[in-house]
Amino acid sequence: MKNHSSFSRRNFISAASVLALGGTLMSFKKAPNLLPFLKTDSRRLWDEFTKKEKKLIEDSRIAKSIVEIEGRSCAEKVLLASLRLFGKPDELVCFAASFGGGIQHYDLCGLLTGGFMSIGLAAEVLYQDKNERSAFVKDATREYWEWWEERAPCHCYELRPKYTWDSENYNRMLQRVALKLEDMLKPKV
Repeated sequence: MKNHSSFSRRNFISAASVLALGGTLMSFKKAPNLLPFLKTDSRRLWDEFTKKEKKLIEDSRIAKSIVEIEGRSCAEKVLLASLRLFGKPDELVCFAASFGGGIQHYDLCGLLTGGFMSIGLAAEVLYQDKNERSAFVKDATREYWEWWEERAPCHCYELRPKYTWDSENYNRMLQRVALKLEDMLKPKV
């Protein structure tokens, strides 16, 4: 009598490829880089400011000053603004040097990676307990990533056609990132 519970190599390979395909398809459920502009409820990073955003920028230390930082990449500007927010030495901006220009390959945007570095900085400054730091980093990273995905593509090569270095679009992108990070990185009381 043939044992029907045996699993042949052919059946295993067939099942494994179906599982792999299913896993791949499931990984696209958020489609961060495939369809970044499907969400229409949020303003894009380069869009004109609303009246509310203009008021927030007027009241923000880093959103006003980030556009005045010269001679730095996107990642460096974001990290430098965060260093200043927390009263840390400007020299620490060197940690962001290789992240500018989409990690020097027009890949992952420096405004995005600079934000992640700022989250790590804030965690170290705001939380002494390792578990609290870890929880903060996890939550803040997820929040920043989701916020970003609603407003812009993740890659430098997709963003570059939207601005030049001295354009209003670029300044709006910088200031929106600064506002978001300033809001996220405030100590929770």
